[in-house]
Amino acid sequence: MRINKTTPGRLFNGTILLMSIVMLSSCAFAPYNRIISDKDPYKQEASVKMKQLVRGYSNERKHRFHYLPHYTATVSYLSFKSFEGNEETIIEIAVTTHISDREITPKLYLNLDNEIFELESEDYVYKEFNRSSTSTSSTITTDTETKKDKETGKDKEVSSTSTTFSSTTDDNAYQLMRHRYYIPNEVVKELRKANHIIYRVYRGDEGIDIEPDRKDRRKIRKFFRSI
Repeated sequence: MRINKTTPGRLFNGTILLMSIVMLSSCAFAPYNRIISDKDPYKQEASVKMKQLVRGYSNERKHRFHYLPHYTATVSYLSFKSFEGNEETIIEIAVTTHISDREITPKLYLNLDNEIFELESEDYVYKEFNRSSTSTSSTITTDTETKKDKETGKDKEVSSTSTTFSSTTDDNAYQLMRHRYYIPNEVVKELRKANHIIYRVYRGDEGIDIEPDRKDRRKIRKFFRSI
């Protein structure tokens, strides 16, 4: 794996957030921002895992292209250590977008306190799926007509009300793109103390910045200090 390290003069001005994947499971019950430790006697390994849901924006929004959509992505942190002592640390970034011919490229740039580390994806997963949404509306109609009262012989108004229901279903096609990056010890040490964290990925030539908020950054530091 190749790591390039540079120090930029001015990077990532403005507020840039990133990613959310809305996955197929409900977000309300997903274990986001929880550090989960486990020892597996079958695989003969110990693991530490954490998942974060982050919203991100195209860097082109800074150039007044405010109509560009935001992105939703999931960032997963994984650490595995075999009972023999072999260990590996992984970051997975998964981004969901509408179907297009632009995919997330393999390179990941980590901006850790304005030092840039470049990592190459070791594994890539691509999936397409449809998501349906249904909306229901109702229309209430009131009709009034004049009829003669049988007892009095006088005219009187009689009203009747009817309700009509209609539903519309929209089918949208999405693509899920997930890259897996193996993190060397040099980067792990930086993540244990980094106050400023941005993940930059590219969708074609469009940059997408993934910037965890303060609470997420505290959890990231805690995760890497625990391994």
